[in-house]
Amino acid sequence: MEAKTENLYNHVDFLTSIFPYRNYKNIESLQKTATYIEKRLKEMGLPTARQKWEAKGNIYENVIATYQAQKSKRFIIGAHYDVYKEIAGADDNASSVAGLLEISRMLAESSLTLDYGIDFVFLCLEEPSFFKTDKMEAIFTPSQ
Repeated sequence: MEAKTENLYNHVDFLTSIFPYRNYKNIESLQKTATYIEKRLKEMGLPTARQKWEAKGNIYENVIATYQAQKSKRFIIGAHYDVYKEIAGADDNASSVAGLLEISRMLAESSLTLDYGIDFVFLCLEEPSFFKTDKMEAIFTPSQ
């Protein structure tokens, strides 16, 4: 398994080009991001789901992909895709999403049999004004 640098650059480029920026106020930008993530995961052949919840009168979504869904033991790895204020969010936002997408791709292509399943969770609302509140990223459980 080897990461493809071009994939990482392409993901970060796409995510940082979304305008208005992917903050909690820009629902359409967050939806565009979630759709992009979900499309890439489906292209890898991974089953996906969206976890939805309401905060401040808006609907937000986590995107979840599963590897070896039949396994009862789970390993969960996540990255958040929202940004703070009016910034492109290339640091821990787009770069972590790009990295998690690439890890997902490598594992899906490897077809490794593991003793556990993996849930790749792309989280929304990690940034302020939801940081450290009960609305932060909602509550993910592997059964969703």
